[in-house]
Amino acid sequence: MKPSKILLSAFVTSILSATSVCHVAYAAGMVSSSPSLAVKKAGNMSNDAVAINHVAGNSHVAVKRSKIAIKNQTPIKVEIIEENGNYKLLRGGEPYQVRGAGISSTDLDSLVKFGGNSMRNWAVDNHAEPAEQLLDRAYAMGITVSLCLEFARERHGFDYDDNAAVAKQLAENRVRVEKYKDHPALLTWIIGNEVNFDFTNPKVFDAVNDTAKMIKELDPNHPTTTALAGFDKKALVAIAERAPDLDFISFQMYADLLNLPQYIKEFGFDKPYFITEWGAVGHWEVHTTEWGAPVENTSTEKASNYSKSYSQVLESL
Repeated sequence: MKPSKILLSAFVTSILSATSVCHVAYAAGMVSSSPSLAVKKAGNMSNDAVAINHVAGNSHVAVKRSKIAIKNQTPIKVEIIEENGNYKLLRGGEPYQVRGAGISSTDLDSLVKFGGNSMRNWAVDNHAEPAEQLLDRAYAMGITVSLCLEFARERHGFDYDDNAAVAKQLAENRVRVEKYKDHPALLTWIIGNEVNFDFTNPKVFDAVNDTAKMIKELDPNHPTTTALAGFDKKALVAIAERAPDLDFISFQMYADLLNLPQYIKEFGFDKPYFITEWGAVGHWEVHTTEWGAPVENTSTEKASNYSKSYSQVLESL
């Protein structure tokens, strides 16, 4: 099996303590046109914290003006193609470079300000604003959206041996897909966020695959993925066996992102993938005090990790 050679896209996720919400300063994608800017902005996220609570009126005006245009639009086809062992993301038949962010607030203006063109969320129905409003605003601002479908986690008590509960979840997500599948701002579907975290029942990936098949029946225009916590070999084996209908895999890694090329080579991973979360060192990756509290890195250390992750991993893919 040949290693994957092209990183399709990358999303930066950051926590700004000023508002206690997920936000972004800059996100670098497949091959950034300005990698030095990406590193610089990543190292200065706190300087832009004051902008988070501000939702510029201009974006809402743009939405109102574009509603008729949106209703008259057909979905824009997104696809992944392979050429000579490399993968490319196409949108509307043209190569699409994602410069993305994970955003759980309503602030899309900062994303545009720092050169971003795409975002992901963590829930269709429980985002900071209704999904239709989010998609409309994003489209008016030239932003694409990867919508994350709600998917229960075993570690929170969900039982994937409960056929009735699994069927109910599938039906609920079918409604979401039918409602938003034709929106021109939609980029991809993320089927669950980190459902592999502490999983013991591989049937979760049967459910993921059933959802991917359902999406393909309803929506042939947008690829599907599931977002994994880390480079999880156990989950990747289960996905290969149980979820072949996924179009690509998404990894979420922080300090450990520096080891991704090695993991890919050793595992023989040869599928297309996104990085849907990356950033400074995670609280689970740092030293702890004698009483078990994580010791937070300094802003300089965080900026250094951003720089290394981008220059040593993302930029070279």
